[in-house]
Amino acid sequence: MSNRLLSLADIQKEKINLSRVYIWQLRKEGRFPQGILIGRKNYWSEAVIDDWINSKKVKAA
Repeated sequence: MSNRLLSLADIQKEKINLSRVYIWQLRKEGRFPQGILIGRKNYWSEAVIDDWINSKKVKAA
């Protein structure tokens, strides 16, 4: 797994096709991982996002 940091745009482009508003709603509800604030932007560890996506696949199966 990668330790790369992803912006919200990176996550949308490379990982999941969810709107920015929906992702922030999930985050507010505690159903999406909290990001790391660097300056004025949030970033997420690629490994954390991959784990979150995989946990959703397991529940759906």
